[in-house]
Amino acid sequence: MAHRTAPDRLTAPGRAAALVFAAAVVALAFLLAPAPPAAAAEDQADRASAAERAPVILYMTDWCGWCRKTRALLKEIEADFEEVDIEKSDEGRREYEDKSGGRGGVPLLDIGGNIVRGYDEPRIRRLVAELKQKSDRA
Repeated sequence: MAHRTAPDRLTAPGRAAALVFAAAVVALAFLLAPAPPAAAAEDQADRASAAERAPVILYMTDWCGWCRKTRALLKEIEADFEEVDIEKSDEGRREYEDKSGGRGGVPLLDIGGNIVRGYDEPRIRRLVAELKQKSDRA
């Protein structure tokens, strides 16, 4: 007479498969869980600090010649600006990626909410002038 396994018991390979499945379910639940409140509060703090930043943000890298040229232009036209090196700041990199829409390239400027890709001198001058006029009226 052959030995049979009871239908409600798992064999060793069956137990291993069940454990792998259970681990996958737990991992998936962890990945899909909503962010804890602390992370949401951090996000809000990051957005608040971004709102208090300079009206012009230059996303750049140390090695970029066009970034240096853009910095010189911003200084020349006396723009109130902040530099964010996207290779040294994780938060800056995330902001850059959000604002660039996934398209690479530096410099990237945020001039009062207007995004400028690359070195576009006439547009940079015009947008900074408009920003200064708005702040003078306020």
